[in-house]
Amino acid sequence: MGPLPASRIRPARPFLKTAVDYAGPFFVRANKSSKWLHDRGSAIREGTVVVVCDEHLPPLQWKLARVHAVHPGSDQVTRVVTLKAGNTIFKRPVVKICPLPLE
Repeated sequence: MGPLPASRIRPARPFLKTAVDYAGPFFVRANKSSKWLHDRGSAIREGTVVVVCDEHLPPLQWKLARVHAVHPGSDQVTRVVTLKAGNTIFKRPVVKICPLPLE
């Protein structure tokens, strides 16, 4: 590239224009973490029918199970439940199951 012609050069103070915002104003919101803000464990009781999410299977192959027992922690928030699917009894975290609305 050759040098620019003098008609295309305008003197400006250093750092007068550092960036151009082509997209318009951009507002950054402070996002709150919502991990335990809503209590998912309160909706799950013994006898509730749930879908057991498994990341190794496609969603149409996820299993149905019934809650056999709930295990609340020291703060009385249920994070782990015991499930029964067929003759198999196993434990899963509450975040890996989805209760079905049967009513």
